[in-house]
Amino acid sequence: MLSKAFLGAFLIAIGIISIAMVVAVSSLSWTSAAFGLYAKGQNIAKQKIVFLNNQEKLNVQESAPVIPKETAAWTTYRNEAYSLAFEYPDTWFIFNSGANIHYPFISFATGERDGLVDYAFLYEHEIDVRRLPLQPGTDFREMLIFDAQGMSGTPLPESFDAFKEVSFGEYVFYWLVTERFEGIVSITYYLVSDNDIFSFTARSRNVNWTNPELDVEALESNRILREILYTFRFLN
Repeated sequence: MLSKAFLGAFLIAIGIISIAMVVAVSSLSWTSAAFGLYAKGQNIAKQKIVFLNNQEKLNVQESAPVIPKETAAWTTYRNEAYSLAFEYPDTWFIFNSGANIHYPFISFATGERDGLVDYAFLYEHEIDVRRLPLQPGTDFREMLIFDAQGMSGTPLPESFDAFKEVSFGEYVFYWLVTERFEGIVSITYYLVSDNDIFSFTARSRNVNWTNPELDVEALESNRILREILYTFRFLN
């Protein structure tokens, strides 16, 4: 027969072991839960980092588009009088250089002549650059509307809402189709600086201009002009 003292000690030992087992199981559960929360937190953190990295990458792509690699081998045009420079393709050539504000101070062209006279601007693809002095106190929007209204073959812009905004590198340009008539399509981009407005016009000839599905932005002269504008910079 077991003595009462021995039986009491045995029951106490069983109780202590049971309590220890309960504590161990609880600790294990808490540890597993804590580890699960930690792992979940780490996963959320990783997802957040990935999201932020993607967002940062997206913002960089939007604010600073990559300049086409082929422009690295292009020829540099510099104008010290207006303190500007940009690159243009070697397959294009300068065919006009003047200083009259009503005419381009520089013109580039490529392709075959569409005519027999030398003095007319009749190349297949042309790019004209003009300078419009911006007087103090003048609203540049009014100047852009007035200048675009002087173009032919398109509905005249009634307000500044007709212009679209696009960024090339660090500069913002305002553009619209300024001519679409008799096989000619022209798109003009305006860059507004402190004292001047610079106008860049891409003109393509022999175009199916009446085609309602014509993608004017895909025309060769406009495509090249957009790449040129990526390289534009002021010298000062």
